Amino acid sequence: MAIAVTRHNKIAPRWPTNVAVVGDRWLVSPDLTGYSPPSGNVTLGAIAVLDTSTKSETEYWSSSIGNLNRIIPEGIGSKAWGVWQASMSVSARRLWWIQPSTGASDDIGVPSNGTYTQPLLVGGEIWLISRTPGASAIERFDLSSESYLSTYSGLPDIQSAAWDGGSYVYVHHQSSNITRITVSSGAHTSISGSWTNTSLGGTSPLWHDGRMWSFLGGYWKVFDPSVPDLTTTGPGVGSYTYQPALGADGDIHAVSEVAGVPHICSIRPSDMSYRSDTLSTSTARTTTVVAANGMLWSPAREPLIR
Repeated sequence: MAIAVTRHNKIAPRWPTNVAVVGDRWLVSPDLTGYSPPSGNVTLGAIAVLDTSTKSETEYWSSSIGNLNRIIPEGIGSKAWGVWQASMSVSARRLWWIQPSTGASDDIGVPSNGTYTQPLLVGGEIWLISRTPGASAIERFDLSSESYLSTYSGLPDIQSAAWDGGSYVYVHHQSSNITRITVSSGAHTSISGSWTNTSLGGTSPLWHDGRMWSFLGGYWKVFDPSVPDLTTTGPGVGSYTYQPALGADGDIHAVSEVAGVPHICSIRPSDMSYRSDTLSTSTARTTTVVAANGMLWSPAREPLIR
């Protein structure tokens, strides 16, 4: 079945990864320029903003923003927060925020070094996950005081992480391991269980209904800490999604591609039923989907599809 979509020729990053949704209205997506992006109409390293109510777009760029941008999927108040790194080998990094409604922005230094960083919202803190092989660490930034807290270190190689909304953060590793981190102390415990094909955990898994959801290798990977167990289930379509989304219909959605044809893959948490549908558009590679203003949105390098 093909799902009809509307193509909007708006500014979108040449190689998008994560997208922040601010106020259920604004989409904020930084340009990930460290991976040989195709030519396009967005400035190298810029931040693309789309107002889903008016379909108007804005590009923000600053000489202080570097190349390898990552952004927290959840908007924090009226702002989107992210982190940039000058290159995979250069340690200079900055934590930044932008207010999409006004264009106001600021950037803040990061205290230590790391080769790769994923930002994660954990209560009133931003966790910056430094994916350094054999020495992964988490740098914590307190939003209320805008200051850094103590660093949690000594962690295995981190692939992805999700906060459960309470006391713990769950981490996928490069190997077939899952670790639980206590938010208040940084204590970490390897969780024993049945892990099926967990070598990749996804970039920004979604926490919903007491479980962690990722879409990788064309399959849904669902971690349930209460068992504990990780389930791998259909549809066997496409490859991966950087960031799955909880839709207004209560289903969780991912976008993927098969032989150049974009698909939307959905799963219903209540009964684990899943489906896959093609999108009725010819577009560039789609790897991220978000929910805003009652619809699903996916930046496809450029333009944006809805």
